Amino acid sequence: MKEKANPTDLAVAVLGYGRATGGVTSHVDTLLGFLGKRGVPHWDLRLRDLFPWEKAWLLAVSGFHPLRARRAAIRRKIAMAKAQLARLEARPGLVVHAQDAFTAQAALEEGRFPLVVTVHGPIHRELLMDYKDEAFAIWARGVEERVYRRARMVLAVDQNHGHYVVEEFGVPPERVRVLLNAVDPSGLEREAQKGEGALSGALAERAARGERAVLLPRRLVEKNGVHLAVEALRYLPESYTLWIAGDGPMRKAVEERVSRFGLGDRVHLLGSQPRDVVLALMRRSWAVAVPSIPAHGVVEAASMAALEAMALGVPVVASDLGGLAEAIRHGANGLLVPPGDPKALAEALLHLENPALRQRLIEGGRTYIGETWSAERWGEALMGVYREALEGNT
Repeated sequence: MKEKANPTDLAVAVLGYGRATGGVTSHVDTLLGFLGKRGVPHWDLRLRDLFPWEKAWLLAVSGFHPLRARRAAIRRKIAMAKAQLARLEARPGLVVHAQDAFTAQAALEEGRFPLVVTVHGPIHRELLMDYKDEAFAIWARGVEERVYRRARMVLAVDQNHGHYVVEEFGVPPERVRVLLNAVDPSGLEREAQKGEGALSGALAERAARGERAVLLPRRLVEKNGVHLAVEALRYLPESYTLWIAGDGPMRKAVEERVSRFGLGDRVHLLGSQPRDVVLALMRRSWAVAVPSIPAHGVVEAASMAALEAMALGVPVVASDLGGLAEAIRHGANGLLVPPGDPKALAEALLHLENPALRQRLIEGGRTYIGETWSAERWGEALMGVYREALEGNT
């Protein structure tokens, strides 16, 4: 058996499906920042987006069937990930840390490196939610099963996802670690400052006029409950507005709801935005809302948006479910509301008008992040998981 590794012996290749904005990107940025500070050799192997001509070619060879083209695109990404790994020189102490099942599949096929994979969500259920194609979801579930059963170690971002891996796929509990997400407050502040230039003072001017800008940094998919936040706006004073930073398959449904309720001048659909711009928006917002609901077996993890808002001193109102309920202590570092209840969401946002409560939540959120979700503590725990993966080599 190889001698037990210590942090200075480690090297980490971080593999991921893409570089889009969102919770996984925040997670990886925090990881890379920690590895850099610790002097651990590391490689950022997140994949580029497919070029437009590649997407057009895949659609054509798939008989212009969108879901077949989507599956072909995933296979193309797996091939890209294998090519990335093939160029990586083997060395003692090198671990591949994949952030999704598809790139983890590439690592298994490449076969030279111990694999750690993080479960950010139930991929096959999310695909079923987004595309309503059972065959596609069954195929993705097969990828998940192979990866989670064969990886050296599996990380889950909350208890719910830890249970998912063990119960859904029969992964031995001793190979599963629950490691809550982390944030780096100083890094978030730097990124938010960088994104300020893109805001052109709009939110600052609105805030000066007393506008209550509520930010939803969410993809427009069913589980994120954006449509419920739009409905909640009906029960709030005219000074309240919604700023939705994200895109997705439910955009048309959200636009129709905005139009039906006559809220066009109070709802701002910003589409996908760079991470630094989202953080700048967040820092200037009155509150961040995370109104998630269960959908197709998908339950919200410990939302990075909620954690980042706490770190930046912005009050959070979120649904009382999944990882959100693990992270938020009602009345201490945020407010929890019943999932799917727009009136309760509106009432909770109105509670933030209470200066004492608002200040308590801001201070409680920052303290909680520092004590429980610090990047340093999280990174040290992650080093231990990497060492466990290496000790599986004989």
